[in-house]
Amino acid sequence: MEADGVNRRIFLPGFIALAAVLAVGVFWLMGRGSVPLPVYGELPEFSLPDSRGGTLTLKSLFGKVWVVHTIFTRCEDTCPLQMTTLEAMGRELKASKELRFLAISIDPKHDTPAILARYARSRQLDMSRWVLLTGPEKSLANLVGKNGLRLPHALTGVKTGAAGALLGRLAEFLAPGPAYGHSPQFHSPQPGGNPVVHSSRFVLLDRRARVRGYYRSAEEESLEKLRADLRVLLGQ
Repeated sequence: MEADGVNRRIFLPGFIALAAVLAVGVFWLMGRGSVPLPVYGELPEFSLPDSRGGTLTLKSLFGKVWVVHTIFTRCEDTCPLQMTTLEAMGRELKASKELRFLAISIDPKHDTPAILARYARSRQLDMSRWVLLTGPEKSLANLVGKNGLRLPHALTGVKTGAAGALLGRLAEFLAPGPAYGHSPQFHSPQPGGNPVVHSSRFVLLDRRARVRGYYRSAEEESLEKLRADLRVLLGQ
C-alpha cells in the first residue's frame, strides 16, 4: 500500500502536467482554426472610379479585409437585403479597423459615381468603410467575371426587346454552375432591355486581395460561416 502511495505521488504530477500541455495545444489549434481558409484565386489589376470621387485600384485593397458583392442601385429585390445584411455585420464588427465593404455596380450606364454617392447617402453608409464601384462595362466584367471574383453576371446593354428577354432566360440555364457557387438573380431595370444578371453571394478577400470564400447572402448558416472566417482573417 505504501508503495502504491509513493507511485501516485510520483506519477500524478507528471500526468497532470502532460494533460495541461495537451489542453493548451488543443486550444491553440482551435484558436488558429483547424482548417485554413482556401485560396480560390487573385484579382486582376484594375483602376475604376468610385462613389467617393476617387479611383480604386487593386493595390488600394491591400492591407484590409474586404467583403465584396455586386449590386445596382435600381434593384428592388436582393440588393437592398444584401446591403442591409452587410451594414448589420459592419456594426457587429465595428471594433475592427481593418474590415471594409465593396459594392460593385453591374449597371454602370446608370450607376455613375454621382448616382452611387447619392445611393450611399440614402443608406447612410459609413464611407470610411464602404466603397461603391463603377466604370466601363468591359473593365467591370473582367473584375467580376472569370478573371476575378468569378461571379456570374450580365451587364445591362442596349434595348433588344423580345430577343434580349430570350437571351436573359437562356442565361438562366447557361450561367456558370457550382464552380462559381451561385444561383443568379434576374432583374430588368428598363422596359425591353437586357435583364441584369448578378450574383447574390458575398465574396471574402484577404489583405492580399485573394479570394478566400463565397457565402449565400440569404442563408444564416452561410452568414455565420462568413462571420467566423472574417474573425480568422481579422485575427479576432
